[in-house]
Amino acid sequence: MFRSDPQNTGRSKWLNQISGQISSLNNSYEIETSLSIGSNALIYFTTADKKHFCIDTTGNTVWKADLAIDGGRAPYSPVILNDGTILAADIKYLYAFSNSGIEKWRLQYNFLAIPTINIGKDGTIYIIGDFSTLLAVSLNGSLLWKLEEQNAGWRNATAISADGNTLYLSGDKLYALNLLERKIKWKTTFQGIYPMTDVDGNVYCFSVSNTDSSSLFSLDDSGDVNWEFRFKDFVSELAMDKDGNIYFGAVNVYSVNYNGKLKWKKDNINNWQPLLCDEKNNLYSIYFQGTGLSVWCISESGNVVWNAFNENLKYNRCYGSALGFNKLITPSWENSKLYIIR
Repeated sequence: MFRSDPQNTGRSKWLNQISGQISSLNNSYEIETSLSIGSNALIYFTTADKKHFCIDTTGNTVWKADLAIDGGRAPYSPVILNDGTILAADIKYLYAFSNSGIEKWRLQYNFLAIPTINIGKDGTIYIIGDFSTLLAVSLNGSLLWKLEEQNAGWRNATAISADGNTLYLSGDKLYALNLLERKIKWKTTFQGIYPMTDVDGNVYCFSVSNTDSSSLFSLDDSGDVNWEFRFKDFVSELAMDKDGNIYFGAVNVYSVNYNGKLKWKKDNINNWQPLLCDEKNNLYSIYFQGTGLSVWCISESGNVVWNAFNENLKYNRCYGSALGFNKLITPSWENSKLYIIR
C-alpha cells in the first residue's frame, strides 16, 4: 500500500539492492495515483481515463479493469490486502478486485471522498469524505458503521496504531479515534498533518504556522506531547526506519532520533515525493526539476550512498513511488512515463 503500511512509515518490507541506474518503461500511462507494489512484485495504479492497471516491472500489462464512468477522479493509491485483493477508489465508489483483475464488489458512498484508504488490523477498510465523515467497510464491501465529526477538516492521510485500536485522522487538528468504542478520544489544539505511528503507541504529525515555519510533534497515545522539533521548511509525509529514526523535509531533508534530537540535515535535496526507506535504513528522495531527474540514497548516518541524475527526464509533477524487489519505481504525470531506478 501507499507508504508501505497502515502506520504510514514509508518503510519497505522487502530486501532491496539499488545502485542508482535509471531507465524508463516504453509504455505510456497518465497515472493519477501513487504506486503500490505487491508481494508478487507487480505494480498497481489508476489512470486518468478511469482504468486500474496491474503491470510487471518490464511494463507488460498483467490486467486492467475499468472504473465507473460516473465515478469522477480517482487519485487514490491502491491498497493490497493479505489475500491479494486490491482496493481502488474514485470520488464516488470503493472497488475491490481479485488478484486476476475481476471486480469482486463496489460500494457507492454519498459524499465527496478524500484520497486516502487505510486498512485496520482486523481487516476493516477506512475511507474519509466531505472532510468530516469516516466510513468503516467490511472485506465483502458492506458498510459497517459511519462516524461524522462536524467541521473536522479531515483531508490528509490516516494512520493506525500498532495495536490496531486507534485511528488517527489529520487536518485542522489531529484526531485520535478509539476504534473499539467508535468515539473520538482526543484531538490536538494545533494543526496535525501527515500522521505516522510507531510500535510504542506514539503518533507523529506536523503543524505549520506559516509557509516556512513548521513543527514536528511526537505525542503519546493519550495526546500528551512527548517533544516538539521546530524547523523552517515545507512538509511532506514522514518516514521511519526500523530503529525508530524519523525522516522528513522538502527543500532540506532532516533526520531526528526517537527522542526528537537532530541527527543530521541535508541542505538543498529538494525532495518532491514522500520519502521512502529500506530494511538497511537507507533513505530515498526523488526530485524532478527543470534540468532532469535527481534521486538520492542517503544512509542512516546521513552519508550520501549515491546520487543518480538523468538530464533527459524533465517534468515537474509526480506522485508517490514504490520501493521493493531491488527497484525504486516512480511515476510521471507530465509525460506519462514510469521510471525504474535499479
